[in-house]
Amino acid sequence: MFVALYCATVSAVGAAPCVSSPAVLTGPHFRVTGRVIDDLTGAPIAGATVQLSMLCPVVDQTVDADLRAKANEAASMTDQDGHFAFDSVAATGVGIMASKDAYEPAWASSRRADDPIGFYVVRANMEPIILRLAPRPSISGTVRNERGEPLGGAWVTLWCSYNWAGWRGRRYCNSVQAAPDGS
Repeated sequence: MFVALYCATVSAVGAAPCVSSPAVLTGPHFRVTGRVIDDLTGAPIAGATVQLSMLCPVVDQTVDADLRAKANEAASMTDQDGHFAFDSVAATGVGIMASKDAYEPAWASSRRADDPIGFYVVRANMEPIILRLAPRPSISGTVRNERGEPLGGAWVTLWCSYNWAGWRGRRYCNSVQAAPDGS
């Protein structure tokens, strides 16, 4: 099946890089389904918000504002098994992202070669989409002196390792000051 993406570039400052023709709203529409999982354990993530946005929104003012808004963006919440669904999505390019407190998109820290990084083309017979979220990393503890006593007010600096083109390195990530009890 051939799917036409009606996009035209716009030159206005601050405008989206493309817009869809209103014809996309009357063209074929499909159901988009998927699942949000924990990247470390593979477990489903219940209660995640999944946001769907057209990559090239419909901005034509002759189209009803409510219809434009529904076509351009939609949100869904995952069920207890991490499943989400969007009904009647136009056959066009969309961005689909998941979010939940204490998680971040897994592709930001551990990208795989086949990751679409949130961009999909809606079409007939789409496979369910798998969105991976990784628990936000955290470090906690108590700063202690050489006698094992809490050391309040000490500065703790986190250095992050990275790999760039095969070269290992480290960079500054964050610093925090310990509370009076050393935590």
